[in-house]
Amino acid sequence: MPETFTTKSDKEVLIRPIENTESDIQAALDFINALIEEDTMIARSGNPVTLEEQKEWVQKTTEGVRKKDKIFFAAFFDGRMVGNTQITRQGGRARHVGTFGISIAKDFRGEGLGKELMRRVLEKAPSIDISHIELHVYEGNEPAIQLYTSMGFKEVGRLPEAVQYKGNLITNIIMWKKIY
Repeated sequence: MPETFTTKSDKEVLIRPIENTESDIQAALDFINALIEEDTMIARSGNPVTLEEQKEWVQKTTEGVRKKDKIFFAAFFDGRMVGNTQITRQGGRARHVGTFGISIAKDFRGEGLGKELMRRVLEKAPSIDISHIELHVYEGNEPAIQLYTSMGFKEVGRLPEAVQYKGNLITNIIMWKKIY
């Protein structure tokens, strides 16, 4: 079910689920390590991800999709992963709640790709039998906060000084959306 999306600067991006192939594993590894090196506002930081860690992550991700516990889309431009998004179903008594995440390559931010990926993953959320979605975003990440708000998420809480980012303790904002 690969589909294309044209960015604001007319780049044609392929959007599809990730596959457990050498090329997808390498693309995902290059993508996450570029985000870590940039020290962008994602939870992962520090040392680069190893090939073995990435293989395990792709295996776990594809297995979660197969079991209908996860929705995952990746965006590719000229074979390079430039974005991804996921919703992962929580367990136990919170099984009706999904946790949302998204990352976009630096050179594709502000191009409409984040909104398109988010639209697609939210559209598929009912297929894994969840009724609510939560996300966490760092205070100061205004482009992300604006995107999430525009997609119907509401702020429901703040965890002060919950995240260490570039030598500072910053607030982790919790947002929530009911999807049905």
